[in-house]
Amino acid sequence: MAARLISLILGILGVSKVRQGLATNEGSAVTGIVLGILGRAFGILVLALV
Repeated sequence: MAARLISLILGILGVSKVRQGLATNEGSAVTGIVLGILGRAFGILVLALV
């Protein structure tokens, strides 16, 4: 559960750094955001079905 939240936070921080011109890994940052959101949604879905 914590890994999903961490990936979301770090993805947002990564995109922020890309926009500031301090990093060039926008694709990895966006992937972290997307996977964090999908992981959260999947976790909520599993809890709702159990």
